[in-house]
Amino acid sequence: MEQKQESRKLNLFGKEYDEDKLSDKQKAIINHLGDIDGKLRQAQFDVDQYSFCKISFLNELEKELKDEDKKE
Repeated sequence: MEQKQESRKLNLFGKEYDEDKLSDKQKAIINHLGDIDGKLRQAQFDVDQYSFCKISFLNELEKELKDEDKKE
């Protein structure tokens, strides 16, 4: 017995659309938007890492300079 798969509903700009009724171009645009969202999340994750690393290196440099000043 075959089960009919329900069309996925998408809410876009405050209106609901059946995914099956979208054109190939509209589906492609939605796929691009999803990919861009993922890349933006990854980019923000990378910026957060780089920012943390920069602060860590600045803290380490400050510590090294203070240790050197104590030796003098």
